[in-house]
Amino acid sequence: MYDATGRKVYLAACKCLDITPVSFFLKNIEEKHLDFKHRLLGPKGGKALAAALEVRFLTVLAISN
Repeated sequence: MYDATGRKVYLAACKCLDITPVSFFLKNIEEKHLDFKHRLLGPKGGKALAAALEVRFLTVLAISN
């Protein structure tokens, strides 16, 4: 089954990168605007997020501190 939210891709990327998924992202994954300011994603977290965003569309993504 196709996952338009990117949830499955994100969780698989987190598992592959050996990191804990960000609960904020999972709770708000269907929103068009996501604000990750002060969420401390780190490089691996950014990679997992990028993998999920390849399959979904966002209007705004804020990630700077």
